[in-house]
Amino acid sequence: MRRGKLLISLIVSLAVLITSLPTAGYASSGRAYYVSSEYGSDTNNGTSIMTPFKSLKKAVSVAQPGDTVFIRGGRYKEKLIITKSGNPNAYITFQNYNGEKVIIDGAGMTLSDDDYSNGLILIRDKSYIKIIGLDVTGYVSNDHRVPSGIMITGNSKNIEIRNCKVYGIATTYPTKGFTEDRNAHAIAVYGTNNKASIDGLIIDGCEVYNNILGQSETITLNGNVTNFRITNNKVHDNDNIGICIIGYEGIAHSNDSARSGIISDNQVWNISSSKNKTYKDNCADGIYVDGGTDVEILRNWVYNCDIGIEAACETQNKYTDRVTIANNIVYNCSLAGISIGGAEANNGGSKNIIITNNTLYNNNIGI
Repeated sequence: MRRGKLLISLIVSLAVLITSLPTAGYASSGRAYYVSSEYGSDTNNGTSIMTPFKSLKKAVSVAQPGDTVFIRGGRYKEKLIITKSGNPNAYITFQNYNGEKVIIDGAGMTLSDDDYSNGLILIRDKSYIKIIGLDVTGYVSNDHRVPSGIMITGNSKNIEIRNCKVYGIATTYPTKGFTEDRNAHAIAVYGTNNKASIDGLIIDGCEVYNNILGQSETITLNGNVTNFRITNNKVHDNDNIGICIIGYEGIAHSNDSARSGIISDNQVWNISSSKNKTYKDNCADGIYVDGGTDVEILRNWVYNCDIGIEAACETQNKYTDRVTIANNIVYNCSLAGISIGGAEANNGGSKNIIITNNTLYNNNIGI
């Protein structure tokens, strides 16, 4: 080939390469939409950073499989309720734009009597969704109703919660006395469908802290939930259980046990019920499998908790089964580093538990 034709060919090839590269801030597949609480308008087309929507609700209404909704920094006084599913090759993604601080703030919002709808981010019967880099805060109950920062329920599959912060989710306590009727969750995953599990859940890289929970848990997976991964999170300074995998509470009428999952490489600290007015003793676990099955608890750092890691069952005649607790570091726990069995004589128990290669020190009781 002569040099002139070669040069033309190289220029054409380079032009094709440049035009095929994704634009910065643009979704790798599908469309990109933008939202700005400060500068947006829901009459805009939302397809440019210069013409963003104002509300999350508007962005949700137009996003299709493969699309990414980039949320500009600011405070959003509305829920993020997911109304459509993606598909296996085209997730719908909601994420903060370019590292900006996005706050979804539930302060002053009225809660429903349907606790499964009380999520500031709500994913019900939807699949192939990614939530990335959002702050979720300020959702508070003053009565028996149960707020959740993020609620995933029903028949939902392949949900990813990554790099989010959840804090300030709370149930209020009376100024005096003792009460049991108070509950809140930071992240709640409730598999309520008997036949279809919540499958393929990922909670990764999140920080979950300063939540007031009553008799509920910080991060909880309960009922028909399978094949989950809870990894690389920081869970701290909450007044009840840090990470909890639950079965046999009647969330699903069959297949009522969260199972087949990994809890690994998390840091869990300052988890105690010492100031929790729904308890009369210190009993909060850093990591707790209560009726779950086939769970691996690996390489976590758990410290300054009431109980570090527990595999037990609170439902009579039921068992936490096939749990491996390995290569964790557990220290400064006021009751025990690792506990197995049942919390009380009339509870269920645990079986097929492997505890290996853990480092435990300065706990009131080691194992």
